Amino acid sequence: MFAPNDISAQTRPSGAYANAEDWLNGSPSRQFVPSVRKVRHFPEGYDLFKFNHENGNQIGKGDWGLVRNDTLYIWYDGSRFIRAEEQGHVCYFKGPPFVTEGQRMAINSNYFWFGAVGGSLMSSDIYNQVKDRIHYVLDTRTGRLYPLGVGRMRIMLADSPGLLAAFERESQPPGVEVMLEYVRKLNASVD
Repeated sequence: MFAPNDISAQTRPSGAYANAEDWLNGSPSRQFVPSVRKVRHFPEGYDLFKFNHENGNQIGKGDWGLVRNDTLYIWYDGSRFIRAEEQGHVCYFKGPPFVTEGQRMAINSNYFWFGAVGGSLMSSDIYNQVKDRIHYVLDTRTGRLYPLGVGRMRIMLADSPGLLAAFERESQPPGVEVMLEYVRKLNASVD
């Protein structure tokens, strides 16, 4: 079960956080105000961000996430960040489509064997399969980001039998808005 502290009312100090637990407790590993800039906006409704290094504060691989003005940003791909749209014990993010390691290997293999044309065709095919996978949840118990889906919702709601039962009664498969409603309910029930 989640820790019983009320995180919705907390203001977290700006700075770098080493892990989700530190973020929940409002204890940055380094306290500073990072300078953020949007590097790309996607038509699917998500943005990618970069942070500038300031005053000797290097943003590095040991940083799990950053907070600026009480907004959480977490590493997405080693150089860019995504911003939390909903914050709580379960956080909601939008980001680039999730591509599995197997799909990545298929793309690379096609580039190797069939050149730019073959690789591009495989990339396009895989992108069409995953283009709607832009919704993610951060489970602060694990500090991991997961694609938002029915299976993940069942795992997160397992400790709240009433919410899980209500979720199971929703029309199947429930859409993103319904799942976000349950993320909010779960966060409210924990606070």
